[in-house]
Amino acid sequence: MNPTHAAGSPATPNAFDGSQDASPPRAPGWLAKDNPNYLLNLFTVLLLASALTIMLVVGAAMDRIYSAAMVKNAQESAISVVNLLMNTELDNLIKPGPDGQLILAIDPSDMQRLNLQMHRHLKPFSMHKIKIYTPDKKIVYSTDATLIGKIDKDNQYLDHVMATGQPLSELQRKKVFVDLGGGKIEDASIVEAYAPTFDTNHKLLGVFEIYVDITKTRQEIFHVLTLTMTALALVLSVCLFSLYVLMKRGTLGLIKAHHELKELAIKDYLTGAYNRRYINERIKAEFYRMRRQSQHEQVEKSVGFIMADIDYFKKINDGYGHTVGDQVLREVSHRLKQGLRDYDVLCRYGGEEFLIMLPHTGQQECMEVAQRLRQSVISLPVTIDGLEPIAVTLSFGVATSVGGSEPEQAVITRADQALYQAKKAGRDQVVLNSTEPSPA
Repeated sequence: MNPTHAAGSPATPNAFDGSQDASPPRAPGWLAKDNPNYLLNLFTVLLLASALTIMLVVGAAMDRIYSAAMVKNAQESAISVVNLLMNTELDNLIKPGPDGQLILAIDPSDMQRLNLQMHRHLKPFSMHKIKIYTPDKKIVYSTDATLIGKIDKDNQYLDHVMATGQPLSELQRKKVFVDLGGGKIEDASIVEAYAPTFDTNHKLLGVFEIYVDITKTRQEIFHVLTLTMTALALVLSVCLFSLYVLMKRGTLGLIKAHHELKELAIKDYLTGAYNRRYINERIKAEFYRMRRQSQHEQVEKSVGFIMADIDYFKKINDGYGHTVGDQVLREVSHRLKQGLRDYDVLCRYGGEEFLIMLPHTGQQECMEVAQRLRQSVISLPVTIDGLEPIAVTLSFGVATSVGGSEPEQAVITRADQALYQAKKAGRDQVVLNSTEPSPA
Protein backbone atom coordinates (compact mmCIF):
# COMPACT_ATOMS: atom_id res chain seq x y z
CA MET A 1 0.00 0.00 0.00
CA ASN A 2 1.26 3.50 -0.80
CA PRO A 3 2.16 5.62 2.23
CA THR A 4 0.28 8.66 3.38
CA HIS A 5 2.03 12.00 3.15
CA ALA A 6 2.09 12.72 6.86
CA ALA A 7 0.59 11.54 10.10
CA GLY A 8 -3.14 12.15 10.11
CA SER A 9 -3.41 12.77 6.36
CA PRO A 10 -6.04 10.70 4.59
CA ALA A 11 -5.00 7.49 2.88
CA THR A 12 -8.01 7.48 0.59
CA PRO A 13 -9.70 10.32 -1.30
CA ASN A 14 -12.89 11.98 -0.19
CA ALA A 15 -15.62 13.40 -2.35
CA PHE A 16 -13.36 16.17 -3.64
CA ASP A 17 -9.98 14.43 -3.95
CA GLY A 18 -7.91 14.36 -7.09
CA SER A 19 -9.03 10.89 -8.11
CA GLN A 20 -12.37 12.18 -9.32
CA ASP A 21 -13.48 14.55 -12.04
CA ALA A 22 -15.02 17.95 -11.38
CA SER A 23 -18.46 16.53 -12.11
CA PRO A 24 -18.26 12.85 -11.22
CA PRO A 25 -19.79 10.93 -14.13
CA ARG A 26 -22.52 8.44 -13.52
CA ALA A 27 -21.73 4.84 -14.29
CA PRO A 28 -22.87 4.06 -17.83
CA GLY A 29 -26.11 2.15 -18.08
CA TRP A 30 -26.19 -1.55 -18.86
CA LEU A 31 -27.09 -0.83 -22.49
CA ALA A 32 -25.50 2.61 -22.74
CA LYS A 33 -23.33 2.96 -25.83
CA ASP A 34 -20.45 4.31 -23.73
CA ASN A 35 -20.42 1.09 -21.71
CA PRO A 36 -17.42 -1.03 -22.84
CA ASN A 37 -19.67 -4.10 -22.64
CA TYR A 38 -22.38 -2.48 -24.78
CA LEU A 39 -22.04 -4.90 -27.71
CA LEU A 40 -21.93 -7.94 -25.43
CA ASN A 41 -24.93 -6.74 -23.41
CA LEU A 42 -26.87 -5.96 -26.58
CA PHE A 43 -25.98 -9.35 -28.01
CA THR A 44 -27.10 -11.02 -24.77
CA VAL A 45 -30.47 -9.24 -24.93
CA LEU A 46 -30.90 -10.23 -28.57
CA LEU A 47 -29.98 -13.85 -27.77
CA LEU A 48 -32.51 -14.06 -24.95
CA ALA A 49 -35.18 -12.31 -27.03
CA SER A 50 -34.47 -14.63 -29.98
CA ALA A 51 -34.62 -17.74 -27.78
CA LEU A 52 -37.89 -16.61 -26.19
CA THR A 53 -39.39 -15.73 -29.59
CA ILE A 54 -38.37 -19.09 -31.07
CA MET A 55 -39.83 -20.95 -28.10
CA LEU A 56 -43.11 -19.01 -28.26
CA VAL A 57 -43.48 -19.29 -32.04
CA VAL A 58 -42.56 -22.97 -32.19
CA GLY A 59 -44.73 -23.79 -29.17
CA ALA A 60 -47.73 -21.94 -30.59
CA ALA A 61 -47.23 -23.46 -34.05
CA MET A 62 -46.93 -27.02 -32.70
CA ASP A 63 -50.00 -26.52 -30.51
CA ARG A 64 -52.02 -25.33 -33.53
CA ILE A 65 -50.74 -28.21 -35.68
CA TYR A 66 -51.52 -30.84 -33.05
CA SER A 67 -54.91 -29.27 -32.29
CA ALA A 68 -55.83 -29.19 -35.98
CA ALA A 69 -54.80 -32.84 -36.34
CA MET A 70 -56.89 -33.84 -33.32
CA VAL A 71 -59.93 -31.96 -34.60
CA LYS A 72 -59.53 -33.54 -38.04
CA ASN A 73 -59.25 -37.03 -36.56
CA ALA A 74 -62.29 -36.39 -34.36
CA GLN A 75 -64.26 -35.17 -37.39
CA GLU A 76 -63.30 -38.24 -39.43
CA SER A 77 -64.33 -40.49 -36.54
CA ALA A 78 -67.67 -38.66 -36.30
CA ILE A 79 -68.29 -39.08 -40.04
CA SER A 80 -67.46 -42.77 -39.76
CA VAL A 81 -69.94 -43.18 -36.91
CA VAL A 82 -72.62 -41.31 -38.90
CA ASN A 83 -72.06 -43.66 -41.87
CA LEU A 84 -72.23 -46.65 -39.52
CA LEU A 85 -75.48 -45.43 -37.98
CA MET A 86 -77.04 -44.74 -41.37
CA ASN A 87 -76.16 -48.28 -42.48
CA THR A 88 -77.21 -50.12 -39.33
CA GLU A 89 -80.16 -47.97 -38.29
CA LEU A 90 -81.43 -46.84 -41.69
CA ASP A 91 -84.94 -48.22 -41.26
CA ASN A 92 -85.27 -46.60 -37.82
CA LEU A 93 -83.97 -43.18 -38.93
CA ILE A 94 -85.36 -42.70 -42.44
CA LYS A 95 -89.11 -42.66 -43.13
CA PRO A 96 -91.21 -41.60 -46.15
CA GLY A 97 -92.68 -38.12 -45.77
CA PRO A 98 -96.24 -36.96 -46.65
CA ASP A 99 -95.07 -36.24 -50.18
CA GLY A 100 -93.35 -39.59 -50.50
CA GLN A 101 -89.86 -38.12 -50.11
CA LEU A 102 -87.51 -39.71 -47.56
CA ILE A 103 -87.01 -37.69 -44.36
CA LEU A 104 -85.29 -38.11 -41.01
CA ALA A 105 -87.97 -39.25 -38.60
CA ILE A 106 -87.93 -41.48 -35.51
CA ASP A 107 -90.90 -43.39 -34.15
CA PRO A 108 -91.30 -42.55 -30.42
CA SER A 109 -91.72 -46.25 -29.72
CA ASP A 110 -88.19 -46.86 -31.04
CA MET A 111 -86.55 -44.24 -28.83
CA GLN A 112 -85.53 -46.54 -25.99
CA ARG A 113 -84.02 -49.16 -28.30
CA LEU A 114 -82.30 -46.44 -30.38
CA ASN A 115 -80.79 -44.93 -27.23
CA LEU A 116 -79.20 -48.26 -26.38
CA GLN A 117 -77.84 -48.60 -29.90
CA MET A 118 -76.48 -45.05 -29.87
CA HIS A 119 -74.66 -45.66 -26.58
CA ARG A 120 -73.21 -48.87 -27.98
CA HIS A 121 -71.93 -47.15 -31.11
CA LEU A 122 -70.70 -43.91 -29.50
CA LYS A 123 -68.97 -45.07 -26.32
CA PRO A 124 -65.98 -46.91 -27.96
CA PHE A 125 -65.11 -43.67 -29.80
CA SER A 126 -65.29 -41.43 -26.68
CA MET A 127 -68.39 -39.76 -28.11
CA HIS A 128 -70.67 -38.59 -25.33
CA LYS A 129 -73.49 -36.72 -27.02
CA ILE A 130 -75.31 -36.70 -30.34
CA LYS A 131 -78.04 -34.58 -31.94
CA ILE A 132 -79.80 -35.26 -35.19
CA TYR A 133 -81.24 -32.24 -37.04
CA THR A 134 -83.75 -32.12 -39.87
CA PRO A 135 -83.23 -29.55 -42.65
CA ASP A 136 -85.50 -27.12 -40.73
CA LYS A 137 -83.09 -27.33 -37.72
CA LYS A 138 -85.45 -29.36 -35.62
CA ILE A 139 -83.84 -31.86 -33.26
CA VAL A 140 -85.48 -35.24 -33.92
CA TYR A 141 -83.11 -37.19 -31.71
CA SER A 142 -80.57 -36.47 -28.92
CA THR A 143 -78.93 -38.50 -26.17
CA ASP A 144 -80.23 -35.61 -24.05
CA ALA A 145 -83.98 -36.32 -24.28
CA THR A 146 -84.88 -32.79 -23.10
CA LEU A 147 -83.63 -31.37 -26.44
CA ILE A 148 -85.84 -33.51 -28.71
CA GLY A 149 -88.36 -31.43 -30.63
CA LYS A 150 -86.56 -28.13 -30.16
CA ILE A 151 -85.39 -25.94 -33.04
CA ASP A 152 -81.82 -24.60 -32.90
CA LYS A 153 -82.18 -21.22 -34.62
CA ASP A 154 -78.93 -19.49 -33.60
CA ASN A 155 -76.38 -22.21 -34.37
CA GLN A 156 -73.97 -20.65 -36.88
CA TYR A 157 -72.05 -23.89 -37.39
CA LEU A 158 -75.26 -25.72 -38.23
CA ASP A 159 -76.24 -22.96 -40.68
CA HIS A 160 -72.84 -23.24 -42.38
CA VAL A 161 -73.02 -27.02 -42.77
CA MET A 162 -76.56 -26.89 -44.16
CA ALA A 163 -75.60 -24.14 -46.58
CA THR A 164 -72.40 -25.76 -47.86
CA GLY A 165 -73.11 -29.45 -47.37
CA GLN A 166 -69.60 -29.84 -45.95
CA PRO A 167 -68.70 -31.26 -42.52
CA LEU A 168 -67.42 -28.82 -39.92
CA SER A 169 -65.72 -29.24 -36.53
CA GLU A 170 -64.82 -26.88 -33.70
CA LEU A 171 -62.67 -27.48 -30.61
CA GLN A 172 -64.34 -26.31 -27.41
CA ARG A 173 -62.96 -26.10 -23.86
CA LYS A 174 -65.54 -26.94 -21.19
CA LYS A 175 -64.93 -26.68 -17.46
CA VAL A 176 -67.41 -29.51 -16.79
CA PHE A 177 -68.85 -31.94 -19.34
CA VAL A 178 -71.35 -34.76 -18.70
CA ASP A 179 -70.58 -38.03 -20.51
CA LEU A 180 -73.02 -40.70 -21.72
CA GLY A 181 -72.96 -42.46 -18.36
CA GLY A 182 -73.80 -39.27 -16.48
CA GLY A 183 -70.25 -38.81 -15.16
CA LYS A 184 -68.59 -35.40 -15.09
CA ILE A 185 -65.38 -34.63 -16.97
CA GLU A 186 -63.56 -31.52 -15.70
CA ASP A 187 -61.52 -29.25 -17.92
CA ALA A 188 -62.66 -31.20 -20.95
CA SER A 189 -61.55 -30.75 -24.54
CA ILE A 190 -64.55 -31.46 -26.76
CA VAL A 191 -64.75 -31.45 -30.56
CA GLU A 192 -68.21 -30.55 -31.82
CA ALA A 193 -68.41 -32.28 -35.20
CA TYR A 194 -71.20 -31.58 -37.67
CA ALA A 195 -71.69 -34.20 -40.40
CA PRO A 196 -74.42 -33.82 -43.06
CA THR A 197 -76.20 -36.85 -44.51
CA PHE A 198 -77.86 -37.08 -47.96
CA ASP A 199 -80.24 -39.30 -49.89
CA THR A 200 -79.34 -41.05 -53.12
CA ASN A 201 -80.14 -37.87 -55.07
CA HIS A 202 -77.71 -35.92 -52.87
CA LYS A 203 -80.55 -34.10 -51.18
CA LEU A 204 -79.85 -33.07 -47.62
CA LEU A 205 -81.67 -35.29 -45.17
CA GLY A 206 -80.23 -33.74 -42.02
CA VAL A 207 -77.16 -33.07 -39.93
CA PHE A 208 -75.62 -35.10 -37.14
CA GLU A 209 -73.92 -33.14 -34.36
CA ILE A 210 -71.56 -35.36 -32.35
CA TYR A 211 -69.53 -34.37 -29.29
CA VAL A 212 -66.15 -36.14 -29.34
CA ASP A 213 -64.12 -36.14 -26.12
CA ILE A 214 -60.37 -35.68 -26.86
CA THR A 215 -59.34 -34.72 -23.32
CA LYS A 216 -56.99 -37.69 -22.82
CA THR A 217 -55.53 -37.32 -26.28
CA ARG A 218 -54.91 -33.63 -25.68
CA GLN A 219 -53.23 -34.37 -22.35
CA GLU A 220 -50.95 -36.86 -24.08
CA ILE A 221 -50.18 -34.34 -26.80
CA PHE A 222 -49.45 -31.70 -24.15
CA HIS A 223 -47.00 -34.08 -22.50
CA VAL A 224 -45.29 -34.71 -25.86
CA LEU A 225 -45.28 -31.00 -26.58
CA THR A 226 -43.69 -30.29 -23.18
CA LEU A 227 -40.93 -32.82 -23.82
CA THR A 228 -40.38 -31.42 -27.31
CA MET A 229 -40.14 -27.85 -26.06
CA THR A 230 -37.77 -28.91 -23.28
CA ALA A 231 -35.51 -30.61 -25.81
CA LEU A 232 -35.70 -27.52 -28.05
CA ALA A 233 -34.83 -25.29 -25.09
CA LEU A 234 -31.77 -27.43 -24.33
CA VAL A 235 -30.61 -27.34 -27.95
CA LEU A 236 -31.16 -23.58 -28.15
CA SER A 237 -29.33 -23.08 -24.86
CA VAL A 238 -26.28 -24.98 -26.10
CA CYS A 239 -26.24 -23.20 -29.47
CA LEU A 240 -26.87 -19.72 -28.10
CA PHE A 241 -24.42 -20.19 -25.21
CA SER A 242 -21.75 -21.18 -27.73
CA LEU A 243 -22.47 -18.01 -29.68
CA TYR A 244 -22.37 -16.00 -26.44
CA VAL A 245 -18.97 -17.45 -25.50
CA LEU A 246 -17.56 -16.55 -28.92
CA MET A 247 -19.05 -13.06 -28.72
CA LYS A 248 -17.74 -12.57 -25.19
CA ARG A 249 -14.23 -13.52 -26.25
CA GLY A 250 -14.39 -11.04 -29.09
CA THR A 251 -15.83 -8.35 -26.83
CA LEU A 252 -13.17 -8.88 -24.17
CA GLY A 253 -10.55 -8.56 -26.89
CA LEU A 254 -12.11 -5.27 -28.02
CA ILE A 255 -12.31 -4.02 -24.43
CA LYS A 256 -8.67 -4.89 -23.89
CA ALA A 257 -7.66 -3.13 -27.09
CA HIS A 258 -9.79 -0.13 -26.09
CA HIS A 259 -8.15 -0.03 -22.67
CA GLU A 260 -4.69 -0.25 -24.22
CA LEU A 261 -5.51 2.58 -26.61
CA LYS A 262 -6.83 4.66 -23.73
CA GLU A 263 -3.65 3.97 -21.75
CA LEU A 264 -1.55 4.99 -24.73
CA ALA A 265 -3.55 8.22 -24.98
CA ILE A 266 -2.97 9.26 -21.35
CA LYS A 267 0.32 7.60 -20.36
CA ASP A 268 3.95 7.88 -21.31
CA TYR A 269 4.89 4.66 -23.09
CA LEU A 270 8.42 4.56 -21.61
CA THR A 271 7.86 5.20 -17.90
CA GLY A 272 4.18 4.35 -17.44
CA ALA A 273 3.62 7.76 -15.81
CA TYR A 274 0.79 9.94 -17.07
CA ASN A 275 1.51 12.28 -19.96
CA ARG A 276 1.33 16.06 -20.00
CA ARG A 277 -2.07 16.19 -21.68
CA TYR A 278 -3.66 14.05 -18.98
CA ILE A 279 -2.24 15.96 -16.02
CA ASN A 280 -3.32 19.26 -17.55
CA GLU A 281 -6.92 17.97 -17.59
CA ARG A 282 -6.61 16.77 -13.99
CA ILE A 283 -5.17 20.09 -12.87
CA LYS A 284 -8.10 21.98 -14.43
CA ALA A 285 -10.55 19.62 -12.72
CA GLU A 286 -8.80 20.03 -9.35
CA PHE A 287 -8.79 23.82 -9.52
CA TYR A 288 -12.44 23.85 -10.57
CA ARG A 289 -13.26 21.68 -7.58
CA MET A 290 -11.33 23.86 -5.15
CA ARG A 291 -12.98 27.04 -6.42
CA ARG A 292 -16.43 25.49 -6.21
CA GLN A 293 -15.73 24.13 -2.73
CA SER A 294 -14.42 27.46 -1.46
CA GLN A 295 -17.83 28.99 -2.22
CA HIS A 296 -19.58 26.54 0.14
CA GLU A 297 -17.05 25.93 2.91
CA GLN A 298 -15.15 28.30 5.15
CA VAL A 299 -11.96 26.20 5.09
CA GLU A 300 -10.19 26.40 1.74
CA LYS A 301 -8.43 23.35 0.37
CA SER A 302 -4.95 23.39 -1.08
CA VAL A 303 -3.15 21.46 -3.79
CA GLY A 304 0.58 20.86 -4.02
CA PHE A 305 2.86 20.51 -7.02
CA ILE A 306 6.34 19.01 -7.15
CA MET A 307 8.56 19.49 -10.18
CA ALA A 308 11.42 16.94 -10.23
CA ASP A 309 14.37 16.68 -12.58
CA ILE A 310 17.10 14.00 -12.80
CA ASP A 311 20.47 15.61 -12.16
CA TYR A 312 23.13 15.26 -14.86
CA PHE A 313 20.93 13.00 -16.93
CA LYS A 314 22.74 14.02 -20.11
CA LYS A 315 25.95 12.55 -18.64
CA ILE A 316 24.15 9.24 -18.08
CA ASN A 317 22.97 9.19 -21.70
CA ASP A 318 26.38 10.21 -23.03
CA GLY A 319 28.29 7.83 -20.78
CA TYR A 320 26.09 4.73 -20.90
CA GLY A 321 23.89 5.23 -23.96
CA HIS A 322 20.21 6.06 -24.41
CA THR A 323 19.10 2.50 -23.68
CA VAL A 324 20.56 2.71 -20.18
CA GLY A 325 19.17 6.21 -19.87
CA ASP A 326 15.69 4.84 -20.63
CA GLN A 327 16.09 2.19 -17.94
CA VAL A 328 17.13 4.87 -15.43
CA LEU A 329 14.02 6.89 -16.33
CA ARG A 330 11.79 3.83 -15.79
CA GLU A 331 13.38 3.05 -12.42
CA VAL A 332 13.13 6.64 -11.20
CA SER A 333 9.47 6.80 -12.29
CA HIS A 334 8.81 3.54 -10.42
CA ARG A 335 10.36 4.82 -7.18
CA LEU A 336 8.44 8.08 -7.40
CA LYS A 337 5.14 6.20 -7.86
CA GLN A 338 5.92 4.00 -4.86
CA GLY A 339 6.14 7.08 -2.63
CA LEU A 340 2.77 8.55 -3.63
CA ARG A 341 -0.85 7.99 -2.66
CA ASP A 342 -3.21 6.24 -5.05
CA TYR A 343 -4.91 9.48 -6.00
CA ASP A 344 -1.76 11.57 -6.48
CA VAL A 345 -0.84 12.13 -10.12
CA LEU A 346 2.66 11.49 -11.49
CA CYS A 347 3.40 12.85 -14.94
CA ARG A 348 6.45 12.76 -17.19
CA TYR A 349 6.50 16.45 -17.99
CA GLY A 350 9.57 16.60 -20.23
CA GLY A 351 12.60 14.49 -21.15
CA GLU A 352 13.91 13.78 -17.63
CA GLU A 353 11.47 16.03 -15.83
CA PHE A 354 8.48 14.88 -13.77
CA LEU A 355 5.49 16.80 -12.41
CA ILE A 356 3.53 15.55 -9.40
CA MET A 357 0.12 16.87 -8.30
CA LEU A 358 -0.82 16.28 -4.64
CA PRO A 359 -4.51 17.04 -3.96
CA HIS A 360 -5.37 18.39 -0.47
CA THR A 361 -1.76 18.86 0.48
CA GLY A 362 -0.21 21.94 2.11
CA GLN A 363 3.34 23.31 1.95
CA GLN A 364 4.72 21.33 4.88
CA GLU A 365 3.36 18.04 3.60
CA CYS A 366 4.61 18.75 0.08
CA MET A 367 8.10 19.39 1.40
CA GLU A 368 8.02 16.15 3.40
CA VAL A 369 6.86 14.19 0.36
CA ALA A 370 9.56 15.73 -1.85
CA GLN A 371 12.29 14.93 0.73
CA ARG A 372 11.02 11.37 1.02
CA LEU A 373 11.00 10.95 -2.76
CA ARG A 374 14.52 12.36 -2.99
CA GLN A 375 15.72 9.88 -0.38
CA SER A 376 14.02 6.95 -2.19
CA VAL A 377 16.13 7.72 -5.26
CA ILE A 378 19.54 8.46 -3.69
CA SER A 379 19.32 5.70 -1.06
CA LEU A 380 19.85 2.95 -3.61
CA PRO A 381 21.80 3.28 -6.85
CA VAL A 382 20.11 2.11 -10.03
CA THR A 383 21.29 -1.40 -10.91
CA ILE A 384 21.43 -2.45 -14.55
CA ASP A 385 22.65 -5.86 -15.71
CA GLY A 386 26.32 -5.84 -16.73
CA LEU A 387 27.04 -2.37 -15.35
CA GLU A 388 28.21 -0.89 -12.15
CA PRO A 389 25.39 0.59 -10.01
CA ILE A 390 24.57 4.12 -11.19
CA ALA A 391 24.10 6.78 -8.52
CA VAL A 392 21.17 9.01 -9.42
CA THR A 393 19.99 12.20 -7.71
CA LEU A 394 17.02 14.47 -8.30
CA SER A 395 16.32 18.14 -7.71
CA PHE A 396 12.84 19.19 -6.58
CA GLY A 397 10.83 22.39 -6.78
CA VAL A 398 7.69 22.69 -4.61
CA ALA A 399 4.74 25.08 -4.84
CA THR A 400 1.20 25.04 -3.47
CA SER A 401 -2.05 26.84 -4.24
CA VAL A 402 -4.91 27.47 -1.81
CA GLY A 403 -8.54 27.59 -2.94
CA GLY A 404 -7.64 27.78 -6.64
CA SER A 405 -7.18 31.53 -6.33
CA GLU A 406 -4.53 31.71 -9.07
CA PRO A 407 -4.40 30.44 -12.65
CA GLU A 408 -3.45 26.78 -12.94
CA GLN A 409 -0.32 27.45 -14.94
CA ALA A 410 0.92 30.02 -12.43
CA VAL A 411 1.49 27.51 -9.62
CA ILE A 412 3.26 25.12 -12.02
CA THR A 413 5.50 27.99 -13.11
CA ARG A 414 6.34 28.67 -9.44
CA ALA A 415 7.23 25.00 -8.93
CA ASP A 416 9.43 25.14 -12.02
CA GLN A 417 11.13 28.28 -10.69
CA ALA A 418 11.81 26.50 -7.40
CA LEU A 419 13.32 23.60 -9.36
CA TYR A 420 15.59 26.05 -11.14
CA GLN A 421 16.70 27.40 -7.76
CA ALA A 422 17.46 23.86 -6.56
CA LYS A 423 19.58 23.26 -9.66
CA LYS A 424 21.33 26.56 -9.21
CA ALA A 425 22.04 25.84 -5.54
CA GLY A 426 23.90 22.63 -6.33
CA ARG A 427 21.21 20.03 -7.18
CA ASP A 428 20.06 17.06 -5.09
CA GLN A 429 17.83 19.18 -2.89
CA VAL A 430 14.29 20.45 -2.39
CA VAL A 431 13.36 24.12 -2.75
CA LEU A 432 9.97 25.61 -1.86
CA ASN A 433 8.46 28.54 -3.72
CA SER A 434 6.21 29.95 -1.01
CA THR A 435 5.08 32.99 -2.95
CA GLU A 436 1.29 32.82 -3.29
CA PRO A 437 -1.09 35.49 -4.57
CA SER A 438 -3.04 37.34 -1.93
CA PRO A 439 -6.77 36.50 -1.80
CA ALA A 440 -8.88 38.96 -3.71
